[in-house]
Parts: sequence; structure tokens; C-alpha cells
Amino acid sequence: GQILEYASVDAGWIRIHLEALELVHLARAVAAEHEGRVFARGTTLELVQSGPVFAIADAHAIRRVLSLLIDNSLAYARDGGRLRIEIQPERDAAVLIVRDIGIGFTEAEKNRLGEAFVSFARKRKTDGAGLGLAIATALVRRMGGALVVGGYHGLGARIEIRLRTAAGLSHSKN
Repeated sequence: GQILEYASVDAGWIRIHLEALELVHLARAVAAEHEGRVFARGTTLELVQSGPVFAIADAHAIRRVLSLLIDNSLAYARDGGRLRIEIQPERDAAVLIVRDIGIGFTEAEKNRLGEAFVSFARKRKTDGAGLGLAIATALVRRMGGALVVGGYHGLGARIEIRLRTAAGLSHSKN
């Protein structure tokens, strides 16, 4: 499973095909794939965007990263909670933000997120090997982007996928 996937990403064996992609459409498709789990947890999933947002990225990698982040949020979020995906253009980046109302991360944990085989003591529905965020981080880096972790311990997580914008395609707030 994820051990082989991480090894393949880390070794560069997974091909990344960069192209201009519209992120809202991709995020909607990934959110739809998770509707059953979201419903089963009594959680709501909200997608927020201000219009089309274009990034230089790989469609399969973006789908996988978003899926990993949603899975992680569902594993740690409170039943009946809320999961929110925001897609927004910035001057120099196209940004996808996944927010949840869950456990969140301490400052010390934030510094270790994205490292392989690092997991934190949590009560959750499933056991993991500490590879989901490592895979997500590696895929985003391979696309020339960054995964930025925020939020507060006890209040929820905020994870940004920051990608290069496809110049001239995204509308800009700035």
C-alpha cells in the first residue's frame, strides 16, 4: 500500500506530467469520491472558490494529494464536524486549502509533518504508518509546490497546497 507508494514517489519513479490545470473541477471530483465516508461520519464537506483557478500541476498527483488530505481529515476530525476545501488564486500561487475541525497539530508536530513514518499519538478510527502526509508533501514538491501546515492543536488543521500559477489563466485578487 502506502509504503510502496511512498518509496515510488521518493525515488522519482512516479511520473509527473506538469500542465495548466483548473483546480476547482479537480477538487469537486475528489470531494465527490469521498461523499460516502463524509456522510457516514456525519461530517459536512464544503467547497469554496471565487472562480476558476489555474495551476501548473499534474492532475493525478493533485487528485492523490487532495484524497490523502481528506482521508487524514476524516480520520482525525470529530464526528459531525466540518471539512472545508478552499481554492483561491494569489498573485504568485494557486492555493488549495483543506481545513477541518479536529485535533490539529502542536507546533512541534507541525515541524515534523511530511516526514516518512512519523505519526503522533492520537485516538482515531484507523491505524496509519505515518506516510499519508509524507506522500502528499513529496508529490507537491515534485510539482514545484509546497505543503504548508497551519491550524491549532485542539481546534483543527489547515493544510495549504501552494502551486505555481498558470500565468494569465487565473484571475487574481491582488
